[in-house]
Amino acid sequence: MELLNEDLVMVLGSMCAGKSFELASYFAPLKLVNGVGWGLYQSARNTRDMNVWSRNGVELEAKKIESLEEVLKDGVAIAGIDEFHMFPESDIVYLKKILALKRQVIVSGLLTDYQGKMIGVVRAAMELGPSRVIMKRAVCSKCGSWSATYTQIEKDGVPILSGLPSVVPEDGRYRFLPVCPSCFIKK
Repeated sequence: MELLNEDLVMVLGSMCAGKSFELASYFAPLKLVNGVGWGLYQSARNTRDMNVWSRNGVELEAKKIESLEEVLKDGVAIAGIDEFHMFPESDIVYLKKILALKRQVIVSGLLTDYQGKMIGVVRAAMELGPSRVIMKRAVCSKCGSWSATYTQIEKDGVPILSGLPSVVPEDGRYRFLPVCPSCFIKK
Protein backbone atom coordinates (compact mmCIF):
# COMPACT_ATOMS: atom_id res chain seq x y z
CA MET A 1 0.00 0.00 0.00
CA GLU A 2 1.22 3.48 -0.78
CA LEU A 3 0.28 6.11 1.74
CA LEU A 4 2.19 8.98 0.22
CA ASN A 5 3.60 7.78 -3.08
CA GLU A 6 6.89 9.07 -1.66
CA ASP A 7 9.80 7.22 -0.16
CA LEU A 8 11.26 9.56 2.47
CA VAL A 9 9.51 12.58 3.95
CA MET A 10 11.32 14.72 6.52
CA VAL A 11 9.54 17.09 8.92
CA LEU A 12 12.14 19.38 10.48
CA GLY A 13 12.31 22.52 12.58
CA SER A 14 12.81 23.95 16.04
CA MET A 15 11.17 23.07 19.34
CA CYS A 16 7.42 23.80 19.48
CA ALA A 17 7.07 24.01 15.69
CA GLY A 18 4.49 21.23 15.26
CA LYS A 19 6.79 18.50 13.93
CA SER A 20 5.25 15.66 15.96
CA PHE A 21 1.75 16.93 15.17
CA GLU A 22 2.61 16.81 11.45
CA LEU A 23 3.92 13.25 11.84
CA ALA A 24 0.81 12.19 13.76
CA SER A 25 -1.41 13.60 11.02
CA TYR A 26 -0.08 10.95 8.62
CA PHE A 27 -0.67 8.07 11.01
CA ALA A 28 -3.87 8.85 12.95
CA PRO A 29 -6.07 7.89 9.94
CA LEU A 30 -4.25 4.55 9.61
CA LYS A 31 -5.58 3.49 13.01
CA LEU A 32 -8.96 3.12 11.30
CA VAL A 33 -7.74 0.90 8.44
CA ASN A 34 -7.10 -2.83 8.73
CA GLY A 35 -4.36 -4.56 6.80
CA VAL A 36 -1.95 -1.63 6.53
CA GLY A 37 1.47 -2.52 7.92
CA TRP A 38 2.65 0.60 9.67
CA GLY A 39 4.48 1.53 12.82
CA LEU A 40 5.42 4.59 14.83
CA TYR A 41 8.82 4.69 16.49
CA GLN A 42 10.71 6.97 18.79
CA SER A 43 14.26 7.08 20.06
CA ALA A 44 14.76 5.52 23.47
CA ARG A 45 16.95 8.56 24.18
CA ASN A 46 13.79 10.67 24.37
CA THR A 47 13.00 10.88 28.08
CA ARG A 48 10.30 13.57 27.80
CA ASP A 49 7.43 11.30 26.78
CA MET A 50 6.53 7.70 26.02
CA ASN A 51 4.66 8.20 22.73
CA VAL A 52 4.54 10.53 19.75
CA TRP A 53 3.23 13.55 21.60
CA SER A 54 2.43 17.04 20.38
CA ARG A 55 2.11 20.08 22.59
CA ASN A 56 -1.38 20.63 21.15
CA GLY A 57 -2.60 17.42 22.81
CA VAL A 58 -2.32 14.82 20.05
CA GLU A 59 -0.71 11.58 21.18
CA LEU A 60 -0.17 8.29 19.35
CA GLU A 61 1.39 5.12 20.69
CA ALA A 62 4.98 4.57 19.58
CA LYS A 63 7.57 1.87 20.06
CA LYS A 64 10.71 3.08 21.83
CA ILE A 65 13.80 1.83 19.99
CA GLU A 66 17.56 2.07 20.43
CA SER A 67 18.37 1.84 16.73
CA LEU A 68 16.69 2.23 13.33
CA GLU A 69 17.66 -1.39 12.77
CA GLU A 70 14.53 -2.29 14.77
CA VAL A 71 12.35 -0.56 12.16
CA LEU A 72 14.04 -2.63 9.46
CA LYS A 73 13.46 -5.84 11.45
CA ASP A 74 9.78 -5.03 12.06
CA GLY A 75 9.22 -4.98 8.30
CA VAL A 76 6.45 -2.38 8.28
CA ALA A 77 5.51 -0.89 4.91
CA ILE A 78 5.10 2.61 6.36
CA ALA A 79 7.25 3.83 9.24
CA GLY A 80 6.99 7.04 11.24
CA ILE A 81 10.05 8.00 13.23
CA ASP A 82 9.72 10.76 15.83
CA GLU A 83 12.69 12.51 17.45
CA PHE A 84 14.76 11.36 14.48
CA HIS A 85 17.62 13.68 15.46
CA MET A 86 18.26 11.52 18.55
CA PHE A 87 19.47 8.55 16.51
CA PRO A 88 23.20 8.20 15.80
CA GLU A 89 24.44 9.12 12.35
CA SER A 90 25.68 5.54 11.96
CA ASP A 91 22.01 4.41 11.86
CA ILE A 92 21.65 5.94 8.40
CA VAL A 93 22.73 2.57 6.99
CA TYR A 94 19.43 1.08 8.26
CA LEU A 95 17.40 3.92 6.78
CA LYS A 96 19.06 3.22 3.41
CA LYS A 97 18.13 -0.47 3.70
CA ILE A 98 14.51 0.36 4.59
CA LEU A 99 14.22 2.67 1.58
CA ALA A 100 15.89 0.09 -0.72
CA LEU A 101 13.01 -2.26 0.18
CA LYS A 102 10.59 0.36 -1.24
CA ARG A 103 9.13 1.13 2.17
CA GLN A 104 7.87 4.57 3.07
CA VAL A 105 9.38 6.55 5.92
CA ILE A 106 8.29 9.81 7.51
CA VAL A 107 10.70 11.27 10.07
CA SER A 108 10.31 14.27 12.35
CA GLY A 109 12.93 15.98 14.45
CA LEU A 110 15.11 18.97 15.08
CA LEU A 111 17.08 20.36 12.17
CA THR A 112 19.91 21.86 14.21
CA ASP A 113 21.57 21.35 17.58
CA TYR A 114 21.89 23.92 20.36
CA GLN A 115 24.86 25.51 18.55
CA GLY A 116 22.89 26.00 15.34
CA LYS A 117 24.67 23.18 13.48
CA MET A 118 22.76 20.64 11.41
CA ILE A 119 22.55 17.36 13.31
CA GLY A 120 24.58 14.54 11.73
CA VAL A 121 21.82 11.98 11.17
CA VAL A 122 19.57 14.70 9.72
CA ARG A 123 22.30 15.82 7.32
CA ALA A 124 22.96 12.20 6.29
CA ALA A 125 19.23 11.63 5.61
CA MET A 126 19.05 14.86 3.59
CA GLU A 127 21.92 13.53 1.47
CA LEU A 128 19.68 10.56 0.52
CA GLY A 129 17.45 12.98 -1.39
CA PRO A 130 14.10 12.83 0.40
CA SER A 131 10.93 13.10 -1.69
CA ARG A 132 9.82 16.01 0.44
CA VAL A 133 11.18 18.16 3.25
CA ILE A 134 8.68 20.06 5.37
CA MET A 135 10.25 22.90 7.33
CA LYS A 136 8.24 23.89 10.39
CA ARG A 137 8.65 27.20 12.20
CA ALA A 138 7.57 28.22 15.66
CA VAL A 139 6.93 31.53 17.35
CA CYS A 140 10.19 32.96 18.69
CA SER A 141 10.14 32.87 22.49
CA LYS A 142 12.21 36.08 22.62
CA CYS A 143 10.70 38.52 20.06
CA GLY A 144 7.39 36.86 19.16
CA SER A 145 8.03 36.62 15.42
CA TRP A 146 6.72 33.58 13.53
CA SER A 147 10.21 32.66 12.36
CA ALA A 148 11.81 30.45 15.02
CA THR A 149 14.05 27.92 13.30
CA TYR A 150 16.55 27.29 16.12
CA THR A 151 16.35 25.78 19.58
CA GLN A 152 18.21 27.70 22.28
CA ILE A 153 19.14 25.76 25.41
CA GLU A 154 19.40 27.77 28.61
CA LYS A 155 20.28 27.10 32.22
CA ASP A 156 19.15 29.68 34.77
CA GLY A 157 18.26 32.06 31.91
CA VAL A 158 21.74 31.93 30.34
CA PRO A 159 22.22 30.39 26.87
CA ILE A 160 24.56 27.40 26.84
CA LEU A 161 27.00 27.81 23.98
CA SER A 162 29.31 24.80 24.39
CA GLY A 163 30.04 21.70 26.42
CA LEU A 164 26.87 19.75 25.66
CA PRO A 165 26.43 16.79 23.31
CA SER A 166 24.74 17.39 19.97
CA VAL A 167 21.52 15.82 21.28
CA VAL A 168 20.33 16.88 24.73
CA PRO A 169 17.26 15.08 26.11
CA GLU A 170 14.61 17.16 27.87
CA ASP A 171 15.09 15.86 31.40
CA GLY A 172 14.38 19.05 33.34
CA ARG A 173 17.98 20.27 33.75
CA TYR A 174 17.72 22.84 30.95
CA ARG A 175 15.16 25.09 29.35
CA PHE A 176 14.59 24.61 25.61
CA LEU A 177 13.34 27.64 23.66
CA PRO A 178 12.35 28.14 20.03
CA VAL A 179 14.14 31.24 18.71
CA CYS A 180 14.45 33.05 15.38
CA PRO A 181 17.80 33.63 13.64
CA SER A 182 17.97 37.20 14.99
CA CYS A 183 17.49 36.12 18.62
CA PHE A 184 19.60 32.96 18.46
CA ILE A 185 22.83 33.34 20.42
CA LYS A 186 25.74 31.19 19.31
CA LYS A 187 29.42 30.90 20.05
